[in-house]
Amino acid sequence: MARYSLPKLIGRCKQTIHEALIWLAIYFVSLVWSAIAPLDYFTWFLEAAPALIGLAILAWTYQRFPLTPLTYTLILIHCLILFLGATIATRRSRP
Repeated sequence: MARYSLPKLIGRCKQTIHEALIWLAIYFVSLVWSAIAPLDYFTWFLEAAPALIGLAILAWTYQRFPLTPLTYTLILIHCLILFLGATIATRRSRP
């Protein structure tokens, strides 16, 4: 079993918090960008809902079930794709 010194653990926690803040900033900026002027907010919500639900689940299980930074990055990329899809779906669908 590896032993870590307290400064190494504190440094890793700060790095993890810094990464999480960057991921959240990217998430919310893309969410706001996606929500600007869609033709139909209900359709936009249905397209973006999995990403919103995913964030709630990840926040709820963060302490009990931490994932690797790679996994969080891949989930963020998937959320960005969902937001892009919500934007395209609502802006191209003309009644």
